[in-house]
Amino acid sequence: MSETKSKIKTPRTGKNKIGNLGKRQKKNPTKPESSKSGKGLGKKKTLLLALLLVLLCIIAVAIGVYLYYGYRHKDEFFKGTSINGMDVSGKTVRDVETIFSDSTKTYSISVTSKDGQTENIQAADIDYCYVSDGSIQKIFDEQIWWQWGKSYLTSKQGEHQTSVAITYDKEKLRSIMNSWSFMAKENQIAPVDSTLAYEEGQYVVTEHVDGNTIDETVLFDALTAAIDNTEKTLSVEEADAYIMPTVTKTDAVLNDNAKTLNEQTNFTITHNMPDGTTKVIDKDVLLSWMSTDETGRYYRDEAVFNEKIAAYVQELSAAVDACNGSNVTFTSSNSGNPRQVTIPSYISGSWAVNTEEETKQLTSEIMSNTTTSREPIYSSRRFSGSGPLGDTYVEIDLSAQHLWYYQGGTVVLETDIVSGTYTNASRRTPEGVYSLDYKQRDRVLRGQQIQETVEVQVPVEVTVPGTDPVLDENGNVITPGTPPTTKIEYQTEQRTETRYEYECPVDYWMPFNGGIGMHDAAWRGSFGGSIYMYSGSHGCINMPHSKAGELFEMIEKGCPVVCYY
Repeated sequence: MSETKSKIKTPRTGKNKIGNLGKRQKKNPTKPESSKSGKGLGKKKTLLLALLLVLLCIIAVAIGVYLYYGYRHKDEFFKGTSINGMDVSGKTVRDVETIFSDSTKTYSISVTSKDGQTENIQAADIDYCYVSDGSIQKIFDEQIWWQWGKSYLTSKQGEHQTSVAITYDKEKLRSIMNSWSFMAKENQIAPVDSTLAYEEGQYVVTEHVDGNTIDETVLFDALTAAIDNTEKTLSVEEADAYIMPTVTKTDAVLNDNAKTLNEQTNFTITHNMPDGTTKVIDKDVLLSWMSTDETGRYYRDEAVFNEKIAAYVQELSAAVDACNGSNVTFTSSNSGNPRQVTIPSYISGSWAVNTEEETKQLTSEIMSNTTTSREPIYSSRRFSGSGPLGDTYVEIDLSAQHLWYYQGGTVVLETDIVSGTYTNASRRTPEGVYSLDYKQRDRVLRGQQIQETVEVQVPVEVTVPGTDPVLDENGNVITPGTPPTTKIEYQTEQRTETRYEYECPVDYWMPFNGGIGMHDAAWRGSFGGSIYMYSGSHGCINMPHSKAGELFEMIEKGCPVVCYY
């Protein structure tokens, strides 16, 4: 222990201690270098602090300068600021409002129609002027004045749009607008919608017409909006102020309808009626039977069509029924012109439609788009064959004094005739349609019975009284008496006798209208011409003997006979 203490005994003087330390340091090569580094680091720190202080001073000066200039221009718009397209850099709110106010004095707007006509409105025309409403101030207030430096970093600090606060007289504006020539009613053509039309046998979509009719309300609203936004021009067309057609030629519904209708209505079904008229199912009827969906497209609804067909057949049946006992029209063999005659109600038989078969036939024709002309399908008919009189009938043209006999639609006999005396109304052959009652050989034709009063001598038995005997005074008969006797005397009396107007035997008798009929007339030497005017028959149709015989062999009971002048 004592040894250890002696070894670490502290030197007496500091000098020696330091000296010893110095000596030890000299022996350690690293200790002198560390001392030099510490001195250099101190110098660097000093330099850095100086530089930092200078930099802070510069920054402070820069900030000061920045804030100074920002504050100096705090009442101005930043560089690159625009309002409604106008550069307001460096301008105050008042400056900008003054500019807007000045601009209103020279403001004008031109309005152009689609026809190229242009009308101008000047500010003074409508008392147009600027009114400050704070909108410019509001844009300015959105600036943060100390951020003015950013305006130098971009060419566009801010693009602003605002409705310039202006005022003007809208009534004057409306009056000016209505005075323009293209606003005059007489100069406007109304728009026309495309429609379906039937042209040259088919449905087509017509061309639409744009016209140039202007919607006054739309144009006025567009004009006021343009003025409110200080616009310089306005196109009436671009403002959609023209009243346009609502349906154009390219309309899908119309074109689809045209196609459908051309396929399903472009045919006709004609019913030839007994009276010579026709009843037609054409495009208009078929169109009325079509259905439409919610878009307006036409289509054929089978259930609806069946109802329409059934109703039409009932109408057809009623129209045929109305022909019974009515007028009929047929074509004259002599002139080729239509003639109308009346069928008397007493003509036997009638026309009636077979509604079930007609419905089937009509449905088939409609569904197959078939064009046809035919008679209705009858369950019964007055005359056989087609046509108002059938195809087998006698036609007598009383003016031409000629007779035709049709059989199966073909003339098989014709001849001149002599009809009733025309100048004597009681003997004139009447017009009309009749039917042959019967036919008979060897008939005596008698005229009307005539009653006549005649005087005749009638024998009368007369009694002659007898005489009494003559007696003398003694009662003796001087002269005998005589008994009563009778005698015949003649006296005149008036009696009524009946006789026929005429009596005429014929070989062929074919009555069709009571006592009026067709027969041979061997007593006539000629037929036709004007004989009938003064020397005609009592109403019958006189025929040459041979022609009457031919007709007698061919004609049958019930055959129609038509007479006309």
